[in-house]
Amino acid sequence: MHSINDQDINSSNDEISKYSDKYLYHIYNGLCLPPYITPERLEFCQNITPRPNDICFISYPKSGSTWLAYILSCLVCKGMKPSEEFLKKHIIWPEATDCTVAELDQLPDTRIFKSHMPYDQHVIGCQSMPIELSPMKYIYIARNPKDVAVSYYKFEYDKSWSNYHGTWEQWFERFINGHVQRGSWFDHILSWYDHRHSPNLLIIWYEDLFLQFHSTVRQISKFLNRADITDEIIEKIYNDTRFDTMKHDEAFITMNMRDKWEHKNHIGLFFRSGKIGNWKKHFTTEQNNQFDKVFLEKIGGTGLSSITFEVEE
Repeated sequence: MHSINDQDINSSNDEISKYSDKYLYHIYNGLCLPPYITPERLEFCQNITPRPNDICFISYPKSGSTWLAYILSCLVCKGMKPSEEFLKKHIIWPEATDCTVAELDQLPDTRIFKSHMPYDQHVIGCQSMPIELSPMKYIYIARNPKDVAVSYYKFEYDKSWSNYHGTWEQWFERFINGHVQRGSWFDHILSWYDHRHSPNLLIIWYEDLFLQFHSTVRQISKFLNRADITDEIIEKIYNDTRFDTMKHDEAFITMNMRDKWEHKNHIGLFFRSGKIGNWKKHFTTEQNNQFDKVFLEKIGGTGLSSITFEVEE
């Protein structure tokens, strides 16, 4: 079993602690994390025994993971809307909830794991088992980082789990420097992109789901070896996972409220708008230029450097 070395979770980083916005975090293995993600939970995650039918979906926060969770649930249910009981048993976020090995072992197939961690600290530990050797399937969903920055700011502002009370300008500086919970967007996506050729890893984009839903879900279903998913089923999933539909789905709302750190009053944050290109309403010209410069410095020379931020709906 892989063991994570003990480290003071209250330790701070001079660069991160320079801000005066009262943001809640702790540093573990050099990564800025939410207080509720402890070394014990990370060690637990990295020692889960994967099954051949398991699915793990991963994202940087505010990149479409809630939407993807519902789509995957619908695929597993062959197009039927998943019940509250199904979601309770099959959607697992082990890095943030107090599940046990015994409880996981008792869950039926297909278990659907969620993670917001970079490659070397995600669920079913890659430090002890490279994903190429894992029997489970991994799906990484990425999103335009400019939209991520805005959505993450609105998600974190004045919430009990983050206590962030700074301005958008302060958040922007935090974000481009990786001084937010889960660290740098650039490092996060690159950690997974480096393994893009693994046969059991699929990387998709939020924008593709938004603009080309049917073909993207078809891509996911083929990756999961679901030959039983017809075009009619995908059309039904499209209608059932529209944002205005999910906002009123009691089973899915319950699933998003069940983790101990969630708050019922904030469920709307999981389905805020779902639009693409909203960053243009918040970024100044100077911020946009600064972001583009950092993006090229961090991503330039990789296959991700061709990302466009000007997407027409």
